[in-house]
Order: sequence, then structure tokens, then C-alpha cells
Amino acid sequence: MRARLVVGAMLLALTAHGVAAAPTLATVHAGPDPATERALLSRTGLAKIGQGHIAEGKRDLARVLELWRQSGQTHGQVETLVEFGEALAAAGDARDALALYHRERALSAELMRVDRNAALKDLQTRNDAAARQREIELLARDNALKSAELVNRELSQRIGWVLAAVTLLAITLAALLYRRVRETNQRLAASQVQLQAQSERDPLTNLANRRHFQAVMTRLCGSGGFEGALLLVDLDHFKHVNDAHGHAAGDRVLVEVARRLNDAVRGDDLVVRWGGEEFLILAPRATAQQAEQIAQRVLRVVALTPIDVGSQRIQVTTSIGHARFPLPPHHATVPWEQAINLADMALYTAKNQGRNRAVGITASTAATADALRTVEDDFDRAWHEGRVTLLQTPGPRLGDAPHAQ
Repeated sequence: MRARLVVGAMLLALTAHGVAAAPTLATVHAGPDPATERALLSRTGLAKIGQGHIAEGKRDLARVLELWRQSGQTHGQVETLVEFGEALAAAGDARDALALYHRERALSAELMRVDRNAALKDLQTRNDAAARQREIELLARDNALKSAELVNRELSQRIGWVLAAVTLLAITLAALLYRRVRETNQRLAASQVQLQAQSERDPLTNLANRRHFQAVMTRLCGSGGFEGALLLVDLDHFKHVNDAHGHAAGDRVLVEVARRLNDAVRGDDLVVRWGGEEFLILAPRATAQQAEQIAQRVLRVVALTPIDVGSQRIQVTTSIGHARFPLPPHHATVPWEQAINLADMALYTAKNQGRNRAVGITASTAATADALRTVEDDFDRAWHEGRVTLLQTPGPRLGDAPHAQ
């Protein structure tokens, strides 16, 4: 990020002094190479934001996103939103940085949905093919049985004494066929149950996915408010892991973090792959103090031991936003969707405060769900005005351990 800001600043400085950089940029804009235009616009926009020209930088961002949209590359839009969100946050524009963060989350969630649907479609296709093959086998067995029965009837007309043996054989074959049909039906039913279970699991980490979480919350809350603890966990600088070590290493890190999260929670808690490098922990029976203890354990178990990926050791830290609902002292009824939004605000505050920490919402002066929505509208301001009380828990000090990639 600093390298891109420096390059963009050099381009702006050269343009301001009338040297050849400006014509070169104009030529790129006029040329047929959108990749070069995206790269230069992105570096220039980041540099402008770094120098305080935020409005100009946002215009460059809008053009870069349009170029990505025209190319159909959603991953590029996600990376651009992350880079400009971090630049705006560093420049002090927290509101627009939060807006870009949510846009990036929405795009990431859409990518996850598309990938999940493709996986489900492939699984359904394989299951249908297997079912058709089983039907063909059953028909073949049925035809064979009918042929045997015809032969038996012809033999019974010629040889009376063979009738008993043939009848016994037919009964035996029928019993075997009935048993196999019953076993086949049982396997089909088991496959349907497995398909349903797989549709509610994340294929990479084998954690519950959003679909399963929503089903759990519907059963847990119905049409009423949510009661319990929620913790949103986000891996710090995860993009750097993919960039430096490759996506295969990034997937290995996600799988190991998922395992450590399961070890950090209690038996009746639920760990969910929320999207990308973000996880959610539902602790319906936890107190506020127990939620804070879960956050402390997550910070430690993820950060203190580097993750081995082949010959590489990758250090990972997390940022956590959490709360136990309903919030004291007024205990206003909060729908579970709003509870997640508030935990997300606490997570964003943790990232803004330097990452590798947990930020918990411990209290709010808001007496109703509507009043809490005004807190969501400008969470940072509500915090500084005392309308919401936060508890910050720093992550473990890594000392001389390698920095999180």
C-alpha cells in the first residue's frame, strides 16, 4: 500500500511540474489498454487520498471500479475497495471507509454465494446421475426376474416335480429384490439428507454457513428479539497472505483458523464461515463476561502459534467485534439482524484502532431498537458521545515473532 501511494504521489508531483508524466497518463487514458489505465488510476487515486485530495481520489476510485465492472472481474473490484477503504480510513474519512468496507463485504458475499451455488449444482448433478444409474440397475434386475418367471411357468407345464423348487427359487429371488429395493430407497433417503446437510456447510472449512445460521436464528428467535452473544472475527491483512503465499496457502490458513475457533468455543456454541476471511460465533447462553472470555481465547489461539503451510510459517492475528444482547441498562429488544450489524460496527472499530484486538459493546443509552439504529448510523460518534460503551481487549503481544502476513 505505501509503495502504491508513493508511486501515485510521484505521478502527481511530476504532473504539477509539467514533466512528461502527464502526457503519458493522457496517452494511457486514450489507449486501448484498460488494465494499464486501471493501474495508473488506482495508484493516482490512492496518492491523492494520501495527500488529502480525497474528493479527487474518490473520482479516480469510481472510474477504476467502472473499469473493473466493464471487465467483469469482481475480484478486482473487491481488492480495489479494500485498498481505497484502507486509504480513506488512514486519511480520516471513516464514514466513506466504512461504506467501502460494506461494499467489499457485499461483493465478497456474492462471490461466496456464486461459488456455493455452483458446488451445490455439481453435487445435485452427480446425485441425479447416480439415481438414474440405480433405476437402470433395478429395471435390469426386474427384467431378469420376469424372464426367470416365464421360464419357470414353461418348466412347470412339462415337469410337475420341478414346480416346488422353481417356486422356492422365485420366492428367494423376490425376497432378495425386495431387500435390495429397500436398501436402495434407504440410500436415496440418506443421500437427500446428506445433500441438505452439505447445502448448509462451508465446503472449505466444513463450518456452518450463512444458510444454516439463518435457519438456527429463525428457530432460536422466531419473530422476537435475540438474546445471547455474537462475535464477528476477521483475519487481519488476509489479502497479504494470498498475495505473498498464494491462494492455496490462504485456504490452508482458513481451514486451520476454523479448527482453532472450534477449539476456543464451548460445546453449545456455533462457529460460522460468515464470508471470505470473516467468521461468526453464536453463543446463545453466554453472559457478557463469558463472551469477553471467548474473545480473549480466540485472540490467543489464532495469534500465538504460526500456521505451518509446507515450509512456510504464517503468523495470523484477528480483529473481533462482539456484544451480548439485549444491551444493558435498558435491555431493548433487538432483532438478530440488527445485533449482527452492531457487532460488525464493533469489529470495524477494532480494525480502526489498530487490529489484533477485540472491541465489545458493553452498554448503550438507547432504550429502543429505533434508538439503537441511530447508534448504527454513526457508531464512532455515538461512542465518543457516550451513547455506547465499548470495552477494548488487546491481542497477545507477538514480540519478535513474524508479523501477520
